[in-house]
Amino acid sequence: MGETNWSQDVCLGCDRQTDGKAYCGEGCRLAEYMRTISRCKANSPASHQVPISSPTRSSNNFYLPPACDFRQQKSSTSGQVQLPKEVRRELDAYASSFDQFRQHRRQSVKEIESREKCLCTLINNAGVSGNTLETEAKTADEMKKNLFNAENSTCDDWCSTFRTNVPQLFFMTAAFLPLLEKSSEVHHGYSGTVINISSISGMVQSSQHHFGYNASKAAAIQLTKLLASEVANNGLKVKINSIAPGIFPSEMTAGGSGEDQKSHIDKEKY
Repeated sequence: MGETNWSQDVCLGCDRQTDGKAYCGEGCRLAEYMRTISRCKANSPASHQVPISSPTRSSNNFYLPPACDFRQQKSSTSGQVQLPKEVRRELDAYASSFDQFRQHRRQSVKEIESREKCLCTLINNAGVSGNTLETEAKTADEMKKNLFNAENSTCDDWCSTFRTNVPQLFFMTAAFLPLLEKSSEVHHGYSGTVINISSISGMVQSSQHHFGYNASKAAAIQLTKLLASEVANNGLKVKINSIAPGIFPSEMTAGGSGEDQKSHIDKEKY
């Protein structure tokens, strides 16, 4: 795929007007990404720099990220790969965050182990809804504006929604498997149970104005099936199921239903 001449005043990342630049300077993830890559290049030894291509798009308008390869950056003393300090700092932050997450799970397991001989039921109920988007449109351009150009249509929103709604189920279940397995030993004829709270939104074909949330709940349902299958294949006596409720009054939905959408039964009827 060849590069396209993007001389028109449109940002590659968010389609804002840019006065002839490839990407805008404010509020655009692509702009931040390109600035980070430029800083990485500036902090790298000249002999180890790899050319960074200009942002391009393929013919179907999907963004193609610039090339930035630091695999050749090796220490002259150890022979190990030495990434620029800004890249190392960001990777260390991700690693630290994940290490803290796993440590918290370990602490939770130890807390339960200190109090109970087993864990009979684990309910994974954490969830966030993410941003909502307008889906109704009369033209393709209008739909693009609603879904792609919208200020709240961000990769960060998708990632944060998935981070809460999907991997939490996996790691919590995996961490407590030994305690759940012990339920069949402590209570004869009983097996430990995992209940993942998903949503009817993960089963319907409509986006319901929140693509990220519905996709994450569909992933949660599939993840439940995968965990149940692997646990069964290993002969563990642990049941893993999901419940997909519809909308009901909660902190997440408190402002979502109008008065005409609430069910009611006159008390005089009974």
